Parts: sequence; structure tokens; C-alpha cells
Amino acid sequence: MKEFWNEEIINKSWNALIELNKKFDFVVIGGWAVYLWTKAYKSKDIDIVVDFSELEKLKREFNVEKNERLKKFEIKQDFFDIDIYVPFYSNLLFPLEKLLKQYKIVEGFKVPSMEVLVILKQQALKERKGIKAKKDAYDIMLLLIKGVNLKKYVNIIKKINKPELLDMLINTISKINVKDHDYFGLNFKQFANIKKKLIKELKNLKKKI
Repeated sequence: MKEFWNEEIINKSWNALIELNKKFDFVVIGGWAVYLWTKAYKSKDIDIVVDFSELEKLKREFNVEKNERLKKFEIKQDFFDIDIYVPFYSNLLFPLEKLLKQYKIVEGFKVPSMEVLVILKQQALKERKGIKAKKDAYDIMLLLIKGVNLKKYVNIIKKINKPELLDMLINTISKINVKDHDYFGLNFKQFANIKKKLIKELKNLKKKI
């Protein structure tokens, strides 16, 4: 698979994430979390969720800047950024205080469940344009192909009172061109069948909301 970002930057970001994981306690979200689940496209920027005590530890080692507008903290690196989200401050759709307790372990990293990660990726997709938005959409599709439990996903969006995310998900899948099948490691027929099946299942679930 052809990567979205420069290979050198990707490797630097990945190595930085590994080093962070040795020293700090966090849940990885964003593109690197998708990579850990799917082993498809690597990421560039690092997105993590921490509690406030861990944020203080990060401040002792890095120049952590507060982004009041986007309700997050940032560590600026030469080629990529580390974005830090904290409970009761950051405006992510899934409650971060729950995420810090309800995570999965994948290759030694704490990550959200695939169902929660799809929701977080939907939020990112809604807020971005261009190549980043395209990667968000492909990340969502990769997670769905990997095996997102659609019933669990629907239950979660109902609990967080965001049922409209289901329509957005159907729309996102529908807009992905079948000709882009090679981005997902599938042939044309395989991808077309999976896409059709997912849309059908999601539309059936919509009737029950």
C-alpha cells in the first residue's frame, strides 16, 4: 500500500510514539490507533488521551502548549505534532474519562475499541478537508473491513446521543470510489461486495434506532 505521508516523517513519528509509550500512560487515538488495529496506513501526527496527572509529567519533559480554541494541548516537533486530549476539557464525542478506563491493548499500546475509534475518526473527518479528510474516510473504511461490530457502534452513538453519525457513516462509505479498492488491499469485486454489504447492514440498523 502506498503511504499518505513521507516515509521519513512516518518513521520519526512512530519512533517518537514508541518512546512516549515507554515513559507515559496514555491511550492512542487518531491515525496511529487505526494503524495498530489494521496494519494499513501509518500516521504522521500523534494523538493521545491522558489524565491531568500524566499531562503534568509531559509538561516536565516537553514544551507543552495549550490550544484554547481547539481544546487540546500540543507538543510541536520538527516534522509532526503531538496532540494531547484530556477529560472534561477536550471536545471529543466520546467521554474521555471513560476512554481512559475502557481501552484495548494492541501491541503494547492502549487504544480505543474499533467502534469508538470510528466515532472519533468521524469527528475528525467532519472537521477536516483535503488529503487529511480522505485519509480519515479511508481509516474509517479500513476499521469497518477489519471487523467493527456495527451493533455495538450503534449502541454507542445512541448512548452519546449522536444518532446522526449513522447517516454520516453510510454517506462516507457510499462516497468511496470502488476504483480505489487497491487502497484497501482488495480487488474490485471484493471491495464492491463489502461496500454493498456494509451499507445494507447499516441501513437495516438505522430502522431500529
